[in-house]
Amino acid sequence: MLERNIACEDIAVIYRANIFSRPFEEALRRQRIPYSVVGGTSYFERKEVKDLAAYLKIIANPSDDLSLLRAASTPKRGLGASALGALSDFAQSHSLNLAKALGKAADIAGLGQRAATSAASLHELICRYRDLFNKGMEMGKTLRKLIEEINYRDHILHLYKTPEAAFRRIENIEGFIESMTHYESMESSPSLQGFLETMALTDLIEEKEEKGGEGVTLISFHSSKGLEFPVVFIAGTEEDILPHKKSADNDQGIEEERRLFYVGITRAMNELYLTYTNHRLRYGKEIPSVPSRFLGEIPEELTKALDRHEESDPEKDKAYVKKLYENLMAKLAD
Repeated sequence: MLERNIACEDIAVIYRANIFSRPFEEALRRQRIPYSVVGGTSYFERKEVKDLAAYLKIIANPSDDLSLLRAASTPKRGLGASALGALSDFAQSHSLNLAKALGKAADIAGLGQRAATSAASLHELICRYRDLFNKGMEMGKTLRKLIEEINYRDHILHLYKTPEAAFRRIENIEGFIESMTHYESMESSPSLQGFLETMALTDLIEEKEEKGGEGVTLISFHSSKGLEFPVVFIAGTEEDILPHKKSADNDQGIEEERRLFYVGITRAMNELYLTYTNHRLRYGKEIPSVPSRFLGEIPEELTKALDRHEESDPEKDKAYVKKLYENLMAKLAD
């Protein structure tokens, strides 16, 4: 798209639900392409992702006091505001970063025994995982081990009131582990610092503001109603996603799913791309995907299969989109 001088603001990626934004956010970050998540929270702004990122940041950089403060209190480990205040005062008066102050907790006057023990334990954990990541062990497995050791899943289960809400957060945790595993598989010399730099947000926000635009739009089907974009990618046109598995057992449900699909394709003004995967990675296992039955309803003469490296013809794409609209309108009118 960039080679054809199509502005980022003219492109939208539409998906079933906001949980599907993660791989697109990761890919856009790697390419330094600004983006905006509409109708939901960016994957990298979700609490559980920011919590785990804080641990990784302090492990990678002992001077990151802000990340340490977040890690020290999530999950709770007996380091309350007064204990953290005493540690911070000690660090400042001895020209130390907060991480080094943790290691000297036993020497801090006024710090209770429980808080001192917790501080020393956290210091040991940070140092131990710094060594593990530096030794080049499998990064995704190391992160999973860290999550288990700090009992973060239990923290999530107690934090949210319903199993459904907790499960969504746990899915995000699994997604974060998959992000690290994917990063490691793509890099010849992977490192914790490299992963954090790849996923960093600060520079991307600054670039977006400097360019004066919102970047590529990431948006769900429901949030896209009433909007139009010159170029639209619909992701996840697969069985169990579109149509959703909960709607596949009855005609009314399928019809509603077909209308949702229609909403998505009619967001495209000039070019429309319908995509699906051959498989999806779920909890570390590759699960085969089946293309959506809705794709089979589109007459073959109205479609064109594109290789990922094949260049498309904008004028032909417009004609495809127009015919596709007409065909789906006829189906919905039946």
